[in-house]
Parts: sequence; C-alpha cells; structure tokens
Amino acid sequence: MNNFISNIENLGVFAYVLTSIVAFGEAFAFVGLLVPGSMIIPPMGFLAFKGYFDIRILIAVAAVGAIAGDVVSFYLGRKGKKFMTHPKLQELLIKGEDFIMRHGGKSVLCARFIGPIRPIVPFAAGVLKMNTKKFFSWSIFSAICWSIFYLMAGYLFGHAWQKIEDMTSKIFFLGFLIIILGSLLYFRRRQYLKNRL
Repeated sequence: MNNFISNIENLGVFAYVLTSIVAFGEAFAFVGLLVPGSMIIPPMGFLAFKGYFDIRILIAVAAVGAIAGDVVSFYLGRKGKKFMTHPKLQELLIKGEDFIMRHGGKSVLCARFIGPIRPIVPFAAGVLKMNTKKFFSWSIFSAICWSIFYLMAGYLFGHAWQKIEDMTSKIFFLGFLIIILGSLLYFRRRQYLKNRL
C-alpha cells in the first residue's frame, strides 16, 4: 500500500492529468462503459485528504474532463448514428434516447450518476438535436456535482478513517489503563488477604 501511495505521489502534476483523462473517458460515448471512473476518482479524494493532492484542483480537472467527454460525445451524436451498426450499441442508444424523452434536459444530470447510461446520454442528446445551450448548461452543472460528490466521498472517507484510527488508539490506551489498574487492584487485594491470614 505504501508503495502504491508513493507511486501516485511521484506522478505529481500528471496525477491531475490522469484524473481528467479518467473523467473524460467515463463520459465519452460508449467508451465510458469500460472506464470505471467511479472506482478511480474517490481514491484520489482520499489521497487529497492525506495531503498528496489539492482537492480543489482535483475537482476542477475532473469536472473539465467530464464536460469535455460530454461535448465530444454530443457533437459525435450530432453527426448521426450511422456508425452504430452493432446491435448492442443500437440497443443502448435506444435506452439513452428513451431516457432523454422521459426526463428532458435534466437527463444529462441524472445520467451522470447512473453507470450504464452515463456515456450514452450525451451522444443520444446529440442524435436527438437537443438544444445546445440547454445541453451545455446541464453538462457543466452535472459535471461539477459529479466531481464534488465522488472526490469528496473519498476525502470524507479519509477524514472518517482518521477519526476511527484516533478513536481506536484512545480505546486501546483506555483498555491498557484498565488492565493495569485491574491488575494492581487484584494484587493489592491478594496482598491484603494474605496479610489478614
């Protein structure tokens, strides 16, 4: 574990770039199905709590990456779905379009937090010719919410973990004192009983 943290720390500025790339990949049309950003981003928040990275910069670069992924996907969708020849991709696209038809612009926000349709909705929004301004507004808002939520989850976990460690050490110390005091009382009582006999 120490080696892993040391390797991440040695990445320096590239760790921020990597965070942005992961966020981009997760939002990018269909590729996001293979990129487990929600598994990678929170640990970066944990490392920020440990002091290896700046949480504010992480939030900013993750949001920028997610927005960029949305924008590229949206404009690919605007080009049409002619390259969507695989039946599975067509099926996913239909789900994305249905989701947008049901929820409108806020589908971009909702989908950001729903794994299977996260990378599909921006592309589907482009295919359905969603109003560009509306799409951008929801994309920016959702990306900021998403990056704050996942990075702060890791950051707060680090805070909670430290509290648990602190509490555990206090409990251990208290238990140690109780054992020492209990042992002293036991031997004093034995000595007292011995002297009475």
